[in-house]
Amino acid sequence: MKRFLAIFSMCCVLFCPAVRAEEMAGADKPAEQASEQDRERAQEVQEASLAAELAHYGMQTQSAEALIMAAKMMATHRAKAPEGKAVQAEGLKGGEEKAASSNEMTPDTLLAKARELASDNATLMQWADEVENIARKSSRSPARGLLQGYYELLPKYRHTMTEQFLGGQRAYVQVQGEPGAALDIYVYDSYGNPVISSVGHNTSAWVYWTPNYNAYYQVVVYNRGGWPVNFSVTMQ
Repeated sequence: MKRFLAIFSMCCVLFCPAVRAEEMAGADKPAEQASEQDRERAQEVQEASLAAELAHYGMQTQSAEALIMAAKMMATHRAKAPEGKAVQAEGLKGGEEKAASSNEMTPDTLLAKARELASDNATLMQWADEVENIARKSSRSPARGLLQGYYELLPKYRHTMTEQFLGGQRAYVQVQGEPGAALDIYVYDSYGNPVISSVGHNTSAWVYWTPNYNAYYQVVVYNRGGWPVNFSVTMQ
């Protein structure tokens, strides 16, 4: 019962992204001036990041219900994997770079794990089949512009991704770690100049800015904690 209530409480947050998206979309200007497009894009990032949070929770607690719900949310938003360069290195500056270790977290992998956990539960198995059908249909038309990747990051290491963002359009980046993570975000332009950051050593963090023109930016996630963490990066 306690586990069900925990999952239910987390899923209720689905009603909160609209409020949080308002904050993301217009925190630097009056709410009435935030465009409808800004709000929609911010909400899409928030909800996709929530799916990642639910997936982390499901993996940690071995909850088939949470994994199936996360798979359904991922299928709904149809985020694509980042295509840009991703590397990891010790410290914010310096250190030998290495290829980023990516964790595959898709509707298919989550449903496979959920079926393994709920093999004796006919109701959950049927729900997993229904979500699989949704994922199969939605995978044919990925959402334009929404990117999401899953990684593992060693303590005191940074994870750097290079992605292109469109000029004149609000860019959003949200990082979601597993419970207990201490993560920061830094964004730099193509010349290495700092653009924006979120430094709070939190489980989740987000930033946004408006590029003046189409350009590549470095998004850096830093693990301030003392242990390896799994995390997601969602960008729009």
